[in-house]
This record gives sequence, structure tokens and C-alpha cells, in this order.
Amino acid sequence: MENCNFTGPVQYFFLVGFPNLQDHQFPLFFVFLAFYLLILASNLTIIVAVVVDPELHKPMYFFLTNLSIVDILLTTTTIPKMLAMFLIDSRLISALGCFLQMYCFHGLAVTETFLLVVMSYDRYEAICNPLHYTVRMTKRGNIQLAASAWVSALLVPIPAVVQSSQLVYREMPRVYHCFCDHLAVVQAACQNSSAIFQTFLGFTIAMTVSFVPLLLVSVSYIYIILSILRINSKDGRSKAFSTCSSHLIVVSTYYSSIAMAYVSYRADMPLDVHIMSNVVFAILTPLVNPLIYTLRNKDVKSAMKRMACFLQMYGFHFLTVTEAFLLAVMAYDHYEAICNPLHYPVKRSRRMNIQLAAIAWLMASMVPIRSIVEMSYLGFSERAVVYHCFCDHLAVA
Repeated sequence: MENCNFTGPVQYFFLVGFPNLQDHQFPLFFVFLAFYLLILASNLTIIVAVVVDPELHKPMYFFLTNLSIVDILLTTTTIPKMLAMFLIDSRLISALGCFLQMYCFHGLAVTETFLLVVMSYDRYEAICNPLHYTVRMTKRGNIQLAASAWVSALLVPIPAVVQSSQLVYREMPRVYHCFCDHLAVVQAACQNSSAIFQTFLGFTIAMTVSFVPLLLVSVSYIYIILSILRINSKDGRSKAFSTCSSHLIVVSTYYSSIAMAYVSYRADMPLDVHIMSNVVFAILTPLVNPLIYTLRNKDVKSAMKRMACFLQMYGFHFLTVTEAFLLAVMAYDHYEAICNPLHYPVKRSRRMNIQLAAIAWLMASMVPIRSIVEMSYLGFSERAVVYHCFCDHLAVA
């Protein structure tokens, strides 16, 4: 913590980043940019697959969609500022922006924790109470569970963030982190009893919202394992366990990253290691969640294959219609050139040509959407055979 005599309101914070990696800003930029793009692409793919594919309109995948949304928002809260810091050395962040980033980061991290609890409850109901599952896990009930997780989680960081904003800071506090983490900001405050209490409060809240959900998830899986062991057939046990294995791996990864951050904080490790462990916590689960569900979950893998087919179908028909519309535009161009040669330079200006081409592309992009969306709601077998070289509309139908 800082010793200081400045008592005015703080205007900006200075983000130090990785103190011992100041000469490696460009490699860091490209690494984190690649991670960010991969997180966005993979989580958006999960969201689109769940929304479009009727086979995934189930409670488990509804909560998975919420988890993907949280992962996108969580990384968007921190990584863009980090990229600006690495690329153009933009290390200043306003006080309002810093505390807003702190609130969003911790609120979304707690939301992810609560959603993992809700998902474990969903698996508990599906395996331990299969006859009552459809009655208890209704669409309305699922929305209420997800909304409760979001609202309660976003309320948790408010006291710590508000009290942190009221601490006394020097004129230009140096935050030894890549973003405005609560502990790093509090350590940048002037040393007094309020700052010490804030460190204790933040640590207490973090431990509570980590270990209480972990306890609930553990209790759920104890009942789930006991129920699976009571299943007589080997295939039945294997099928029951496969429905929750992806979630179990995600929970393990999430709490492993928390444990890594905790150990780096308590152990006497270099500052760069402590900062990196917090950054890993911020990006690891958003990065691996969609990969785990894509590789481990049979329903999601099937949905991805169907979505790839429909995407190919859309691209093929979109470009085919675009070519037809562009041929019509070119015919109109020849008409103007031959039938109205005197007005041709006026009517066929560069701006008009761009507008005509843009209209052709835009109209063509909308033509195949309805038929492909309606086709996605048709029932297909798990290994549907398409008698064609690619996913043509008629062959798939």
C-alpha cells in the first residue's frame, strides 16, 4: 500500500501490467488477441447452435448459453483494455472506468460461479429425479433460476466496490495488474485502517462466493454418483455419467484456476506470477468451456455438424443469388450505357455503383435465411445421409 499525503479525489489509475515483461508488449498483444478472438468465436458458436438447433432446446443447454454469455462479457470487460495497453501503451484508466471494470469483472465472475451451481442442480434433477425432471425444470423455472443467479451475483460486489472507491489514493495510483482487480486497486490506496479492512473484506467475500458454491456442487455430485451407482446396466451408468462429465470438467477447471490464483497470492511468488495467475483465471474458463462441451458432449457435437451443413447451405445459396442479382445490375449498366449514353456518366456515378452493388449483396444475403431456418427445425436422424457432394437445400430436405 502507498504512503501519501494527497487527499483530493483520484482522477486516473496507472495500470502497470507485467512489470518484468515491459519489453515484450507486442508478443503479449498477439497472444491475448488470439485468445480473445478464440473465446468470442467459440462461445458465439455455442450460443448460435443452442438457439438454432431444436435438439438443444433443453434446460442444460439453456444454462450453457447463459454461461457462454457470461464468458464473453467477462473477457470483454478486461481484454480490450489489456490489448490497448500492450499495443499503444494506453495504461491510464479513469477512476470511474476502473471501478466500473472492477464491478463488472467480479460480478460476472460470481455469476459464472452461481451458474455452475444451477447447472449442477439441473444434472441432479435429471439423474436423481428423472420422472419429475420435466415438471420441475420447466421453461419458466429455468428462466427464474438463471435470473436469480444473475441478479444475486451482480449484487455481491457492490459493497466492496463502493467502499474501495471511497479509499484515499495518491494523485496517480499505480495498480500492479493488467486490469482493475479489487485487491490490486486496494493495494494502490494509501495505507490506513480502511484499506486494511477492504483487503480483509474482499478476501472474505471471494472465499465465501467460491467455497459455498463449491460445497453445493459437491453435494449435488455426491447424490448424482450415488444414483449412478444404483443403475444396474453398465450402458445406463455410462450414459448417465456422460450427461454430466462435461459440467464436471468445467467445474474442475474453474476451481483449479481459483486455486492457482489463491496459491500465488498466499505464497511468496514474483509479482508477475501473481498477476499472470489472475489473468489465467479471467481467460482460462471462457476459453476451455466451449471446447469441453464441443468435444465431450454428444448432442453439441451433433448440433455443430448440422450447423456446419446449414452454414454451407446458406453460403452456397447466398452467393448463387448474389451472382444472379449482380448479373441483373450489370444488365442495367449496359442498358444505361447503350440506351442513354448522354446521361450515363451522371446516372452511373461511383457512389451509385457502390449502392447498387451493396443492395444486390444485401438482398441476396436475406433470401435464403427463412427457408434454412425453417429447415433447421425439421427432424433429422443422428446420421442423416445427404445424397449430394455438399449440403444443397433440396438434397438436405
